[in-house]
Amino acid sequence: KPLTFEVVSIREDKSGARPDEMSMGVTPDGFRARNVPLLTLLQGAYRPSEGSLTFRLKQIVGLPDWASFETRYDVDARVSEEYIAAWKDPALQPEMLRSMMQAMLADRFKLAVHRETRVVPVYFLTAGNGRPKLTPYNGATLAEVQERYPNAHRLNGDGMFAPGPRPGEQSFFGITMAELGTLLSNLAGRPVLDRTGLKGRYDVSYQIELPPPPAQTDGAPPPPPSPDSDFFRSQISTIVDGQLGLKLKAGTGPAEMLVIDHVDQLSEN
Repeated sequence: KPLTFEVVSIREDKSGARPDEMSMGVTPDGFRARNVPLLTLLQGAYRPSEGSLTFRLKQIVGLPDWASFETRYDVDARVSEEYIAAWKDPALQPEMLRSMMQAMLADRFKLAVHRETRVVPVYFLTAGNGRPKLTPYNGATLAEVQERYPNAHRLNGDGMFAPGPRPGEQSFFGITMAELGTLLSNLAGRPVLDRTGLKGRYDVSYQIELPPPPAQTDGAPPPPPSPDSDFFRSQISTIVDGQLGLKLKAGTGPAEMLVIDHVDQLSEN
């Protein structure tokens, strides 16, 4: 019997919020999202088979434009009493959430997908010759991290993320090098595969330079650059080499793809 939410409400977001003003996460009895595209829901519902936190945009094949960024949704979902005890178990909740989200997307968007592996341009993340600027994870819990970073939240895995006090500052807690590669992939514009040989989990921080605010015009302001635009790709070497003490080597390698076989616009509640 597939796991499903007991109640689901999905509506197109009409708040007028900026694209970066989105939120998504679990609640004590379910799941809530605001101002998110279908792409973000997909990334929460499906996780690569090995090593990665989520599928990058370029690892999702066949996604229509409206599902990538244009149309945004608000979601409220609740689990049934039958599942509420398991839902509150941190060891069970992540897989339950993904299963329920997959069922929700299949029901409301008629989504059908399959996975396949393709050889694509990649970067290999290596330790280089120096000493990596990484801190071994000390086992801090999410509640302990939130004492210093109130906006910290759990990633699509065991690690945690907290935006720093400075714009563009990124802090991660308890992530593996494979997960770091996934995070860097968004900046690099291609998959980053771990070849560091570093085991265990680490705390990692780096600073991303953000674009200047758009000039005031009479029309609508231009959209911010996408995560894998040239603006951000130009920073990847500075971040990996200068801030993390690691190296990138260009090459080709296997990457798991999530292929969209079918998807429709949202069906009514």
